[in-house]
Amino acid sequence: MDLTPKEKRVVRRAVQAYRDKKESKGRYTGATPDQILEELDPSPARWTHLAALVIATVEEGQDAEVLATDPRLLGSR
Repeated sequence: MDLTPKEKRVVRRAVQAYRDKKESKGRYTGATPDQILEELDPSPARWTHLAALVIATVEEGQDAEVLATDPRLLGSR
């Protein structure tokens, strides 16, 4: 399963937004990861898989670069 180039860019931005929001002290005023993912207008199932990828990437301390062979992407289309 591959992410499209557009999905890769959006996921990278969502990962950064998630990190920023998590590290924020006080009120966070930037774009949320949810808002960023909504730019793709994905199906509910696809949105869920992309959101899970964003969360797993941050929580596992991984780089925002998403590879086609990433096991977190299996079965998400």
